[in-house]
Amino acid sequence: MASEYVSELAALHALTALDEEEKFWADELHTHSPDFQAQTAELESTVAMLAYGVAPIPLAANLKERLFQQIAAEDIFGQGGKVQLERTAENSASDPAELSILLNQTKTVDWQPYSPTPGVQIATLRIDVTNRQVDCFVRSLGQTKFPQHRHADREEIVVLAGDLIIGDRAYTQGDRVYSLPGTVHQPETRTGCILFLRTSLDDEILG
Repeated sequence: MASEYVSELAALHALTALDEEEKFWADELHTHSPDFQAQTAELESTVAMLAYGVAPIPLAANLKERLFQQIAAEDIFGQGGKVQLERTAENSASDPAELSILLNQTKTVDWQPYSPTPGVQIATLRIDVTNRQVDCFVRSLGQTKFPQHRHADREEIVVLAGDLIIGDRAYTQGDRVYSLPGTVHQPETRTGCILFLRTSLDDEILG
């Protein structure tokens, strides 16, 4: 990998500005390259100091509550998919090319039964022990209610096929759902589904 690209990845990592592909390569380098670890640590220290060079601007006392009220009320549609903003999750539409790549991957992975839920299968793509994160596909062959669980960290779901119900919201192919750390939900599907899932290894199954 060219040194210029590695330096660019380190800078983008420090600025938390990586896209999904760049994040994959940055995670690989961070795991296997002490030089990359040192470079990103130095850049992160520099980025952290930038904020101290700006004069603080006082915020309105009720700003946080007003923002939550506005976010909870918004329901925006665009780019061929649902965009829902709420306290516990933010959602968007997936890129069609990304959706196609993920769907093709589901045809070659090793599906295994997911023992807590009959009729559900799982195929693990990547386990990041350092960051306590797992990428996997989940497939339900019919109507299913998944286990209720609490998120230890941010969760990302991409609906590749079928439907997914979370709370009072229904998501279909191409919808991407983000859930925040500490939130609890129990998704279900009415017709079956195939999902891409990126979540924490430390999520707590509640029932």
